[in-house]
Amino acid sequence: MTTFANSGNLCIHKPRRLPGTGLGHALAVLLLLYGATAWGVEQITIPPGDVAALQEAIERANAATEQYQLIITNGLFEFGRDQSLPPIVGDVEIIPTIDRIVFRPANGSGGPDQLIRVEPGGRLVLRRLVIEGFSLTQRDSLIENHGDLVLESLNFESLTGLGFTGGFIEFDNSPVISNHGRLVIERTTFLNVQIAVSGLGVQSGILTNHAGSAELREVLSAESGAPAGIIANRGGLVRIINATLAAQNATLATQGPALLTEDGAITELVNTIIPEVTRTDSSGPEEPNACIGPVVSLGHNLVEDTSCALDGPEDIEGQPTGLLPLRLLNFFRRTVPVFGLTAASPGVDSADPAFCGEVDILGIGRDIDGNGDGLAQCDRGAVELAQRRLTDGGINGVYFVPERDGHYITVLDNPNNVLVIWNTFDRDGNQAWVYAVGELVNGRSVFAEAYTNEGGIMTDMGPADIERGIPWGTLTLELESCTQGTLLFDSLRPEFGSGQFQFQRLASTRQLGCRDD
Repeated sequence: MTTFANSGNLCIHKPRRLPGTGLGHALAVLLLLYGATAWGVEQITIPPGDVAALQEAIERANAATEQYQLIITNGLFEFGRDQSLPPIVGDVEIIPTIDRIVFRPANGSGGPDQLIRVEPGGRLVLRRLVIEGFSLTQRDSLIENHGDLVLESLNFESLTGLGFTGGFIEFDNSPVISNHGRLVIERTTFLNVQIAVSGLGVQSGILTNHAGSAELREVLSAESGAPAGIIANRGGLVRIINATLAAQNATLATQGPALLTEDGAITELVNTIIPEVTRTDSSGPEEPNACIGPVVSLGHNLVEDTSCALDGPEDIEGQPTGLLPLRLLNFFRRTVPVFGLTAASPGVDSADPAFCGEVDILGIGRDIDGNGDGLAQCDRGAVELAQRRLTDGGINGVYFVPERDGHYITVLDNPNNVLVIWNTFDRDGNQAWVYAVGELVNGRSVFAEAYTNEGGIMTDMGPADIERGIPWGTLTLELESCTQGTLLFDSLRPEFGSGQFQFQRLASTRQLGCRDD
């Protein structure tokens, strides 16, 4: 279907679309309505935040037999419990000219049970829109599609599906989006989406695909404390391209999978990263839980466990993904939490370029040489590697953990390799030295197999005799600046588990300076 050159304009029109030109109205969104034969133009200006005017404009668009233009300013639209957009039966596009539009509940009401519904034969395109703060207290999804729905450069944030009814907790089964038609989601983030799990089985927090088709491209899920899964494909086709499907700080044993595929459904995966759930307790996941049900791999995926049973070209599974929680500017110029790549991640410069877009979810170009080999190739996942480098031996030194003083990290870099020593404790309070030798990547990142020594005892002559070194797991070290960084650890031994923490520089190596480039 043809799109208009007037970027940032919103168009509503009947399915047959004619070529159009940009009208250039600042701070406005155009709704263009086309009839099969008639050619008429009407312009409607909607004040920022006027929900009633927006509803009326969509009703007129749905009923239109002539072409219309609807001008709507940017701004904040607040929806009460009894307010929602009219069902979409025409062809509707809502796109701000400048900045963004924000949809959120009014006065802490939680918003309507369902905000958007696209009927069979209807088409809705939303661009550069923030949807935040809604609470799904009933069994309706926030967005339900039976027609044709396109979501481009959206940010869903702080959405819940856990309500209270008569003093009892109501576990909600509804996802943010329920798809029965054709769905396309591009360059979109889902942040802090918490949809509870019922006792009826694994549910999805973001998307349930029923009998329709869905394509997710450059999509990031960075949930916090969400016990539900992320995407459930109950029928039809779901294709996921350059996505990062992550959860963080999950503490419940009912944590759902990233992907659920039921019998008869098809889930395709390419250039996508699924890290292991990071928990705040010591239990860790009882079993691999990235996927439940079969996945068709198109290749170049990176999954931390082996539950997806990947068999595509260049797939990597059962290895740490090397993701790092960061706060970066998104396409709205807002600082948001995302999962970005460390320089030592196997996802850097290793995606299939045939599926890569021009930019990632933050608007960063995909043509970046992330590993410094002279060849620019896009990264796996939704976020391209943020380019930072420490020079002049800046990674060398001793670091400590301010919140847990007593943990120390020593880093020694030489022209051949890097030694990392972590002075720590196991969960029983016993002292432990964990050491790893790896290679420095981009002047700031190390990923290496780690070991500990056992069986040693102090001798009469002084130094201890060591019986053997045993595999411990992996350490990933990422310096974010000359003064601080992150250590990610994944141990084979249950008394250590896995996790990550921030550290700060305690001492530098003499005569080796540090410069953030």
